[in-house]
Amino acid sequence: MKCCIKIILITIFITTVFISGCNVGNDEKSKSAVVKLTNGENGENKEFKAIVIDDNNQKFGLSKDVDKVVSLAPAVTEIIFAIDGGGKIVGNTTYCNYPEEAKDVEKIGDFQNPSIEKIVSLKPDLVFATGGVQDNIVNKLEEQKIPVFIIDPSTYDETLDSILKIGAFLGKIKESAEIAKEMEEKKKEIEEKVKDKKRVKTFIELGSDPLYTAGKGTFPDDLINIAGGENVAKDEGWLPYSIEVLIEENPQVYLAIKGDMYDPGNIKERPNMQSIDAIKNGRIVIIKDDLITLSGPRLMEGLEEIAGAIHPELFNK
Repeated sequence: MKCCIKIILITIFITTVFISGCNVGNDEKSKSAVVKLTNGENGENKEFKAIVIDDNNQKFGLSKDVDKVVSLAPAVTEIIFAIDGGGKIVGNTTYCNYPEEAKDVEKIGDFQNPSIEKIVSLKPDLVFATGGVQDNIVNKLEEQKIPVFIIDPSTYDETLDSILKIGAFLGKIKESAEIAKEMEEKKKEIEEKVKDKKRVKTFIELGSDPLYTAGKGTFPDDLINIAGGENVAKDEGWLPYSIEVLIEENPQVYLAIKGDMYDPGNIKERPNMQSIDAIKNGRIVIIKDDLITLSGPRLMEGLEEIAGAIHPELFNK
């Protein structure tokens, strides 16, 4: 498998990893690479030991230690602590609350409106950001000559790549490779168990007023597919979903997230829901939101819970 090959290559060939914070360009063809070793090939980029490519296809040359980083995304913060790099985080957002130690890191504002002045004052070697709503923040930081590396995966496999990339920057190659390998093996184990099973129609609720769900190109959709389900939401992205269409699609499994920002309450007691097979048969499963919405190591736990909900005969013995 592609990810396994990447893990092996990185573990064998990179023993000490550096970063200059130097953006060395854009290369569409290199998007799938985690780390590209330069070895001074053809005299290109001789000053860099390796090139790491972010999710905006920007190439970053590795040439000096990263000692101080700022994380603008809870998932990135979680990854950094998971690979034993928490001591290098000098700032993160108020949304970064896992693990517990993340709460003690200097706060630079919230996810959508971090303080540029605060980030600059921390003098980070590198800022990890995500795409979309943080594009404007990224532009402002780059105007301040602060290197920004974009981590914006949308699938389980891309999350493994993200873990490896962050590990490369922080000199945590072994730790990141071990986590990525564990996650890959769990995925393969689940895929093997469900491969001969009929796909089960599944719906996932992210909000109820209005009803909100996750469609194609999202983590929950990817996890449902890996776990042997068929997501009834066919459109792209995070989207509202009508109760009429839900009734028509008639899912056999009803998933819902629960966390600090949302509690689905008693789904069985809602009006107009009793005709849905999942509701009639009691196949409602509540999952902690961070396990399936944050692109970090705990996606593996979310995948296991979804697999158990869709195929309890295989996973809940």
